[in-house]
Amino acid sequence: MPASDGLAPPLRSQAEKDIVASFGGWTAFCLAYGCKPWQTESNQEAKAILHSLATEERRGHHTAASVEVGWREANVAVAA
Repeated sequence: MPASDGLAPPLRSQAEKDIVASFGGWTAFCLAYGCKPWQTESNQEAKAILHSLATEERRGHHTAASVEVGWREANVAVAA
């Protein structure tokens, strides 16, 4: 776990926790969206993105996070 994972803001919902976990942690999530978790403003932007994704997940829409997980699983299957 990178040290910057400790900079993650409190995750309010299970959806937020699941999305971050699907990326392998807070640092990987931030970097995937072009944010730098060690910069306060960028960290806040990542939290806003996460909140939006979690809201869409609760509404039953596919999000970039769910597409990312599907893409990774497909690549693992191809590699095997």
